[in-house]
Amino acid sequence: MSTQAASLKRKNAPATKAAIDKPPTPAPARKKAVTRPSAPEQAKPAVPRAPVRAAKATTTPAKAAEKATRTAPRPSPAREATLPSLRFHHSHALRERTLIVIDAIETGPAARGHGEALADLVAELVQAGMDWYFFRPLQRAQVGFMAEQSARLGLNTATKMINSASRGFILRMNHPQLRVVAAYLREIS
Repeated sequence: MSTQAASLKRKNAPATKAAIDKPPTPAPARKKAVTRPSAPEQAKPAVPRAPVRAAKATTTPAKAAEKATRTAPRPSPAREATLPSLRFHHSHALRERTLIVIDAIETGPAARGHGEALADLVAELVQAGMDWYFFRPLQRAQVGFMAEQSARLGLNTATKMINSASRGFILRMNHPQLRVVAAYLREIS
């Protein structure tokens, strides 16, 4: 028998009688966390709280109008003319509706219907822009009926999401804010 086989035999050999009779040594006992008896509850002095702030004063319509009409610094018109831009073409009927809505907001008194009209106009402009920038190139590339239909479905979904979000913002605007948006639309058209 080789030495390797002998060492394996010893390792697998049954325990001796002395090892079997010997009681197992108990595992060391864990120390329990010592808990100190709690001191009798004493009444704690009341901590003074900070004074409650007064509610913000509501802004006056004049301040709201001033804040809404403030704009970020813009580049000069000469500089804007040299900046690259992308524009899209839309129908003459949409152009007429755009001018009617912008004129009504800029010249008319504050009316609840202005926000609704502007939201509808923005929805139509978004649809026209999506068609111009995304769908027309696919049609020109002649990618095929199935690809066009898949693209149309995706664009319609995106358009619905954009229109839903923009409508929510526009309907919450006050009249001075609507005037700022109308002025911007006139500026870029």
